[in-house]
Amino acid sequence: INRYSFVVKGTVRLLFQPAEEGGAGASHIIKEGALDGVEAIFAMHVDYRIPTGVIAAHPGPTQAAVCFFQAKIEGKTGMADTPHLNVDPIVAASFTILSLQQLISREDDPLHSQVVSVTYVKAGNALDATPGIVEFGGTLRSITTEGLYRLQKRVIEVVEGQAVVHRCRGAVEMEIDGYPMYPAVVNDEKLHCHVEDVGRRLLGLDKVRPGEKDHGGRRLRFLPAASSRGYVRHRH
Repeated sequence: INRYSFVVKGTVRLLFQPAEEGGAGASHIIKEGALDGVEAIFAMHVDYRIPTGVIAAHPGPTQAAVCFFQAKIEGKTGMADTPHLNVDPIVAASFTILSLQQLISREDDPLHSQVVSVTYVKAGNALDATPGIVEFGGTLRSITTEGLYRLQKRVIEVVEGQAVVHRCRGAVEMEIDGYPMYPAVVNDEKLHCHVEDVGRRLLGLDKVRPGEKDHGGRRLRFLPAASSRGYVRHRH
């Protein structure tokens, strides 16, 4: 008997997750009972950056918690030659977007890993009039689920507060149809060690490498936090 020997007694289920890149497929297979009675989970994802025949993983936080947001700032439309009669939501939105960047640079611990990305802005299309509403949105990401909740709270406060400063009304929506929040993926240390041992036995000592954290939107986050979990990257 060597240190790679192990005995497994029980049932092993193979699951192929639907809607991995959209629609939160993992949450649906959970609702259908696919994980009822499961004590441990090993998840595997293809990564084109890793050579064929190599696997990579690491214990602890591995994929970030993710959500999407949509914001709206409402002012008062009017002609550009009478700005004093208007309430300009574009100015309010501009200050708001700049302030959102400071949530990372000035409020978050530099050792943490978070992202605030505003990915679109929509307003009017007239050249001589101030629009009444500006809409913008994007994504929030944090290597911990708790960090994402704090980020969500501050985004709402910044949008609403900056809108008031500029005599506008601001609102933020975090629950968007088809884009639910994904909790962070955290690998169980014992299962990670098991994956490394088995990987070295099957593939060779030089074929098992340390993995890297990333902020990608992995739907595997919906796998129950109460279960032990191992997450592995590989290439065919």
